[in-house]
Amino acid sequence: VAKNGVIHVIDSLILPKSAKTVTENIKERNGQKFLDLMAKANLMEKLSELKDFTLLMPSAKALKEMDESVLLSLSENPDQLEQILLHHILPKANEKSTITRRTSMQNSLAGKKHHINHNTVSCARLQSRSCGKVCSGSVVEVDRLLIPPGSSILQILESSSEHSKFLELLEKTKLSEEIVDGHFTVFAPTNQAFDQLEGNLKSRLLGGNLDEIRKVLQQHIIPDIVCCSSAPYSGMFPLTHFTRGHRSLSGHTIMMTRGYEGHVQANGTPIDRCDTIAVNGLLHSVNKVMLPRYMQQPSRRPNLWDPFNIGSFSGKYF
Repeated sequence: VAKNGVIHVIDSLILPKSAKTVTENIKERNGQKFLDLMAKANLMEKLSELKDFTLLMPSAKALKEMDESVLLSLSENPDQLEQILLHHILPKANEKSTITRRTSMQNSLAGKKHHINHNTVSCARLQSRSCGKVCSGSVVEVDRLLIPPGSSILQILESSSEHSKFLELLEKTKLSEEIVDGHFTVFAPTNQAFDQLEGNLKSRLLGGNLDEIRKVLQQHIIPDIVCCSSAPYSGMFPLTHFTRGHRSLSGHTIMMTRGYEGHVQANGTPIDRCDTIAVNGLLHSVNKVMLPRYMQQPSRRPNLWDPFNIGSFSGKYF
């Protein structure tokens, strides 16, 4: 004890978290499995030499829940594994607040783009834990392994037999030429969705006026990145029913919402397959055609959110 304080003798230096190496930070986050993958891809030396970077680290839970056969397959293909792991590194140190703001794009060390928006990176959710500053960079946990996209939106549609009618209409209206550059979210109706339309509507869409067809298709395209993983959760009661709106190419708003059971809807239409990442955006597969209001029919089903049927054109399609 001294006159102006107390002295304690300790056997090691106390370092701030920002002075720790990226490897030490990963170990603190129970990320040994991720480090094992880095070692198998011969990237440990590169990891230790990084300057001014952001590491997008899959959480320990995400890696634990992955199919072991997938991890084994990656381990046996070092070149593919290297590209996947390099896709988790951004050559720029990001604060967490940078990733929560409006849409931006950053290239990973794999040379592929990441779409960053609404607490997501390429539709992987940021974990609640704060961004960890380390020596020369930062570490951000995400809820999945990030796979580099290899195809454009149109290439994905071309490879899907389920969406051939939608692709045909995109090409017919020349909209396919407008979603090549930039970043877009496409709600792609399946062939079954078109088959479910009533006779008159079906003939109007599949063989009618091109301007009208174009307006319907524009309703399915948002010139921004909108992930299912960023849709706000809603509770069981109206006061806890939250949505997030996004303007489509048609000028109408598409409301994204997530039910209390986790199912995501766009204007009341369930999204069957979410977040297929493309180099120029992403796709969601839907089993209903999202029509402009003037083409919709009022829902005949009772709506607990609208018991007086005030919003009969609220997005319930057939």
